Amino acid sequence: MFRSSVPRLLILVLAGLLVASCRPPSSAKKRFDFQTVFVDGFNSFQGRAWQPFAVQGGRDHKIINGRLRLSAEDQGFGVPRSLVRLKSVGFYDSAEALMAVNGQDENAAAELEIRYTEDGDDHYAVWSIAWIKDSNDWTIQPMILDEDFGIVQSGPTDQVQAGDFHRYRIAIDPQRETLEFMIDGVVRWQADRSKVATQPGSRLGVGQYWGGYCEIDEFRAERRDLASHVLLDNTRSAHAQPSHVRILFNLRDASGNPLLLDKSGLDARVQIDAREDGAPLDRAESPVHLRAAADLELDVVLVLDYTESMRAAGGGTGIDEMKAAAQRIIYSLAPNHRVAVVEFHDNLGGDDFSTLVPFTFDKNEAVAAVRDFEPFHGFSKLWDAVDHGLQLFPATPVAGRLNVLVFLSDGFDASSSQSPGQVIATAQARSVRVHSVGVEEQRFLDQEEMERVAADTGGRFFTTEAVGDLVRVFGSIGQELSATYQAAWVSARSVGFTATLWLSLDGIRSLSPVTSSVLPDVLSGDSRQGRIEPPTATTSGATADFFFVAEHLPRTVQELRFRFDTSGVPIEQSDLSVSLSAGPLAGWTLVQEGGDWWRASGPLLGFGDFGPLVQIQVAHGGQDFDLPFIWDNSVYANGVLFFAGDEGELVGNEWQSTISIIGN
Repeated sequence: MFRSSVPRLLILVLAGLLVASCRPPSSAKKRFDFQTVFVDGFNSFQGRAWQPFAVQGGRDHKIINGRLRLSAEDQGFGVPRSLVRLKSVGFYDSAEALMAVNGQDENAAAELEIRYTEDGDDHYAVWSIAWIKDSNDWTIQPMILDEDFGIVQSGPTDQVQAGDFHRYRIAIDPQRETLEFMIDGVVRWQADRSKVATQPGSRLGVGQYWGGYCEIDEFRAERRDLASHVLLDNTRSAHAQPSHVRILFNLRDASGNPLLLDKSGLDARVQIDAREDGAPLDRAESPVHLRAAADLELDVVLVLDYTESMRAAGGGTGIDEMKAAAQRIIYSLAPNHRVAVVEFHDNLGGDDFSTLVPFTFDKNEAVAAVRDFEPFHGFSKLWDAVDHGLQLFPATPVAGRLNVLVFLSDGFDASSSQSPGQVIATAQARSVRVHSVGVEEQRFLDQEEMERVAADTGGRFFTTEAVGDLVRVFGSIGQELSATYQAAWVSARSVGFTATLWLSLDGIRSLSPVTSSVLPDVLSGDSRQGRIEPPTATTSGATADFFFVAEHLPRTVQELRFRFDTSGVPIEQSDLSVSLSAGPLAGWTLVQEGGDWWRASGPLLGFGDFGPLVQIQVAHGGQDFDLPFIWDNSVYANGVLFFAGDEGELVGNEWQSTISIIGN
């Protein structure tokens, strides 16, 4: 039975101090597989997913009559404590324990705890139970603690008798943004909090501090229907002048499957809540733009295994299966995505790897290179080939461009000079995410190293026991790439801040937000100046391709006007093919005017929007030359203009620059 009590301030403060001072080091996270609920009746510790702690006077844990007993005695030093925590990784929405406390020590306390986040910061929901001096009663109180274990909010107090078992429960509802504290099925307190979310690695547990003991008859961990949850992961920032906040992420369901949405799906189904230091954006002044992978800049390098051991897999079909899988991922890329292919084989002559095709927009060229290569056989250098592929990416990463390397191997490496650790360092320095695919059929696979390279670079490790499954695996990687999104807006702030991004899909909010620090050096520049990434052409056969890609679009833009000067180069205007991309210029039209000018026009562009604008193909005739172009800024007013960031290229009302065309 509970007896209402006047809150005892001293006891509450002491309980908070106990929580703050007696946390043990975090245990290693291990996966414990269950679907919706985990219940432990404590017949033994064998096979349980618990991490026990007994520190500074805490006694060893015991199972007595099917109950777990935690006890801690004051040894005259530190804070004695005895705890158990689930060591599994999972999005836990609730923790429940049928438990009782006993003993007489003026500092004695017990607690049931679950960790969650508020606006991206760690918080703790705690049932705190503290002994009342000179009494057989214990005071119970719900508390919310911050990441430093200070009391943020606390609920009403009750009293329980020593040794009485009650069912304590904490339930987190991310959709309603509430925390419920229950005893024996009755809600004792509900806390309404902002931006509540569960998180992977949510820590649940029970602890006893400073004397007395706690007995747990049953423990239950639950989570809601995961099918309705949305996850944001693989996040990174690409902030750039002028005051352009950019956050990239992958979107998944709670089972980890990629969620694929095109532009229409993003507009109809997704809602964005962006904040700066916790304050909502003025969406009229700073609209938030969300674009899918097809509108992002993406460079992909495939590193493929043409070794003898791979050829022998699948009864001699291994390389053919690999070629079919590579073709699938290449053709899944958007027109503005570039792909390069590196092979490694085992040529005894010393030429153990090579670039089959450098970065190209031409997917047919890449597929033909994969299809037609026929290597010799001997020894292989897997990690040297992966390093060679990483060298194709720029040493200084381009903000906003996604760099991905995918390598396939049975894991057999005969003589590489590069180590997996060196490969990881290079990938991190060049901002390259590495996905690795291991084929276990030949049993050479060094899975641990391949997993480490993927994990340490933000990629994923895939494995298959049969080469016949490679097409499916590469299809999964293609989905990984397609489930990449970028949100961006222009900040009105002049000092650094923390950007926070929440996403809701069909009204279901993400389990946790993305947070990113925006430094003051980004918060400069003139937002009236549109930024175009310096165009880079790639050559395939008789043509070269390049795009005008907007990094930042200013206000009041309803037309673009540009031309190419062919008077001093070995091509004619008829050798140019110009077309609009499907990004920000969706719904626009393109016409060619007199004087070789091209004019694109349409609905007002969104302030701060980004993405590919125009694609140009050049029939180069096998010649190398620099193609001059002019962008007409006289069509804009009030200081609006476009350029690539080099003010030296601004001449009067024009942006004048050149694009290098390599014809052979």
